[in-house]
Amino acid sequence: MTFREYSFEIHAYRLRDLDSRQRMHMQAWVNQQAKSTKTVGKNTVPFFKNFKEFFDYEKELQEIEGKKKDETIVRLANLAARING
Repeated sequence: MTFREYSFEIHAYRLRDLDSRQRMHMQAWVNQQAKSTKTVGKNTVPFFKNFKEFFDYEKELQEIEGKKKDETIVRLANLAARING
């Protein structure tokens, strides 16, 4: 392995480590959010009533799928397919 390749490997390792540390901190933040409470009258109740209110998987999935199927992109792809035969 050349010094240049070694430098790239070290740089890639540091980037992976940074991503790992970000995930750990994000998990800690999410844990704190999940445990958060609010005061209603004299009682303390959970801020989120259920998991779906905390994280709506279906909504997130629809946003991702919607971006993949943007109408303009589909129209342009169909047009290109017709032109290219």
